Amino acid sequence: MEELLTRQEFFIEAYGNLFLKGTPEYAALSNLSAREEIPFIKEGRTRKYRRSDIDVIKSKIQEIVGVEWLSILSVAYDNGVASSTFSSWCDQGLIPGYLKGKGIESCKILDVIQIIEILKNQKSNVLEKHCNTPSYFPCKICGKKFQVKPSHYESGAKITCSKECSKEYRKNDKLFVGSKSNKKMDIDDGLRQILEGELLGDGCLSRTKQCINAMFQYKTSNLQYSEYVKSLFNIFDPSNDYDHSQYTHLERATGYSWYTKTNPSLTEIYDRWYPDGIKIVPRDLELTPLVCLHWYIGDGCLETNHKTKQQYIELHTQGFNESNIDLLVQKLNDLGFIARKAKAKLNKLGHMTYKITISSKSMTKFLKYIGKCPVESYEYKWEILDPTYYLYEEYIYSTGNIAEMLGKPSSSIRKMVESEWFQKAGIDCIKMWSKLRFSEEGLQKLLKLMC
Repeated sequence: MEELLTRQEFFIEAYGNLFLKGTPEYAALSNLSAREEIPFIKEGRTRKYRRSDIDVIKSKIQEIVGVEWLSILSVAYDNGVASSTFSSWCDQGLIPGYLKGKGIESCKILDVIQIIEILKNQKSNVLEKHCNTPSYFPCKICGKKFQVKPSHYESGAKITCSKECSKEYRKNDKLFVGSKSNKKMDIDDGLRQILEGELLGDGCLSRTKQCINAMFQYKTSNLQYSEYVKSLFNIFDPSNDYDHSQYTHLERATGYSWYTKTNPSLTEIYDRWYPDGIKIVPRDLELTPLVCLHWYIGDGCLETNHKTKQQYIELHTQGFNESNIDLLVQKLNDLGFIARKAKAKLNKLGHMTYKITISSKSMTKFLKYIGKCPVESYEYKWEILDPTYYLYEEYIYSTGNIAEMLGKPSSSIRKMVESEWFQKAGIDCIKMWSKLRFSEEGLQKLLKLMC
């Protein structure tokens, strides 16, 4: 029986790349399949394609898209160049017709071959100049001569004689040759709060074995917010957004990632948040409005209790251990919010994880505390279904409070509520779920009438 390919397998087989939802190739394949202009076999709700039909389908897609893309791996292999070297040439902008995430335009392949030959000759000339045989060069730190290949020394790949000298070289803010962010950047208080808010959510700091200092990495499914956060970290020369969804097994999953250059100022924050290489919540963390804003956008949402139909806030903290979550709950409660720890789900190791919920009674107070959403695509996280929630903090006296103040039984107050006596008397009150709540002015007027 002939092999059948899923959509992902088709793109990898036909193009050497995985095109996802939103790309011209993906849209073309979907439209052709919907109009049944290309052969496919339907298994349940999944369309599959025969391997023998790849050329036919590819030509149909070519007619719609207009541009055929070649995989950089196949071009590198066909021209006898190491894939890492060819990828480096593409990233430096030396290869014509290259577009990140797609490949190389087939119509530019002749120009590409000529450029490859020129670059290969340049590389061979450098090797011939030094014969690339190990020679002795002085260490950049201690001056001691050590044996190294000339090409490695001149490129900056190895310029120190030992691990100790290498660490000292990096400590002197010389992390990467030619880097724009070698010197320590001063992080203002606002950017520090933003960074700490993102660390509570989707952001992370990492430090590789090759680098003494840390970098900030960010990954999200929202491109608009990714661009917004990246603009806040311009001083660290962040990389371009790249679509990491092509590495996932889920066909419709999308995501965008970027990272900054390493910097000593980021290392100072890394040491607070990752004392043993594992992210924790620092005990001196202050949950300012800006910190909570970025935390809520990254890992917060509005949920509805299906029994009471009341909304509340969830903050997903499953990545932290229980003691760190207890600390965050305590800090939220210290700010006057009604927060608690709630069970989430079992992790891969079978251990229970926890999230934080903020009660409906503190929901609008929290949203007012953090301010407005900075991007349009996440404004839905501020959409409260019942507008009376916004007034909750102003109407703080319940019918139970009124009964206690007037020294009357709750049953008599309940009868007054059912007969709408308070509204008819012009007392400032609103209905919250099945009860009435009164403002300060309403309480004063009620006391005058009842005395």
